[in-house]
Amino acid sequence: MLFPTGAFALFFLGVFLAHWGLRRHLVADRCLLLGASILFYAQWSLEFCALLGVLGLWAWGAGRLLAPRGDGIAAPRPAWLLPLAVAGPLAVLGWFKYADFFLAEAGALLARLGLEAPPLLGIVLPVGISFFCFQAISYIVDVARGEARAEPSPLNVLVYIFFFPHLAAGPIVRAAHFLPQVATPADPRRIPFLMAGLLILGGLVKKVLLANTLATQLVDPVFRDPEGVAALDALLAIYGYAAQIWCDFSA
Repeated sequence: MLFPTGAFALFFLGVFLAHWGLRRHLVADRCLLLGASILFYAQWSLEFCALLGVLGLWAWGAGRLLAPRGDGIAAPRPAWLLPLAVAGPLAVLGWFKYADFFLAEAGALLARLGLEAPPLLGIVLPVGISFFCFQAISYIVDVARGEARAEPSPLNVLVYIFFFPHLAAGPIVRAAHFLPQVATPADPRRIPFLMAGLLILGGLVKKVLLANTLATQLVDPVFRDPEGVAALDALLAIYGYAAQIWCDFSA
């Protein structure tokens, strides 16, 4: 499910209205957000939802081990505990992004030595893997530093990892900023509806009108056949790609 589509607009509207109706029922609201986020990601891959769940539970368990005591004083913990907790998400990221790369490099070296190269694994890269791995690390580090509360229940942490607006394309959101909003019901008197609407509208303009137009009309045609275009067109495409990426992430 892509963001600049009618299907996502209907999905977002339905989730927003249901979330607003359940905002004072925190457990039901969290279950709604988690279920909607799983449904959103399952449009790409149902099996990788389990991977996100494992990462969320890993982060939650690490947070429980790294959390300060009830008196606010950091409990003694082994020096290796935080590096091990952070290494879990990094290992997942490294496996999916670099396992085949290192196998290919090892195969090239073995081929030069006259030996048989190992076959590549053909690993499929999960959508948004960098973002949700670093989300998990953000929670672990924030808890270890005392900047975020260790959640007693894994539900809030799973919502933080799975939350669909930033799941596939970021940005990485600090746990210390996100989790208090999940744990507290929204107060309509403190929500700047006009500014929120303008931000959403501005994001749509940047994504749909600017980024997509630059990609389809300038960047992609040149990048598909860089040798068949003039130097000026290639230069414009390079700067256009920078503008496209900025509009995408800014949106």
